[in-house]
Amino acid sequence: SAVALSGLVFRQAERLDREGFFQRLVLGMFLPTELSEQARQLRLDGKARRSVFLIQVKEDGRDTVLDILRSLYGGPAGGILFKAEPGTYVYIRTLGEGEDGARLEEIGRNMIDVINTEGMQDAYLSFGTPTGELSLLPRAYEEAWTAMKAGRIFFREKHVISYDRLGIGRLIYNLPMPLC
Repeated sequence: SAVALSGLVFRQAERLDREGFFQRLVLGMFLPTELSEQARQLRLDGKARRSVFLIQVKEDGRDTVLDILRSLYGGPAGGILFKAEPGTYVYIRTLGEGEDGARLEEIGRNMIDVINTEGMQDAYLSFGTPTGELSLLPRAYEEAWTAMKAGRIFFREKHVISYDRLGIGRLIYNLPMPLC
């Protein structure tokens, strides 16, 4: 019916608006005053705890990974997914009560297993420190990038790495190259 179709179109447009909002947010493209207004317009809970996951695969040009993950983790499951650059995807998850670092690692391992099985690709996942402030998501995104880069150097055998678990690798990675 026309009502059902218009509802579907509205939900699709809202999903795209939310994805665009979070993409601009983690890339640092908002002024503080714009951030709160945009969040209010999208009816987002500015105090909800969220975590930023970064997923890397060898670029295949088809975005198969995005399609696989969106069906399992996007939309109704409480997550926002988008492509950051070729072969790199961002998943922003709104955390439930009691979801801690161990639970986030479990979610990451599940995502990697799905990508390896369904997408037949070797994937790596990292995530930053969970935050309860929308304005701190860009920092969590940067932490996820640091975890990805340092983790691939210091923890080659691991496919899921948390910024909080980098330990001394995080310190060494941030040193100037001549000092290393």
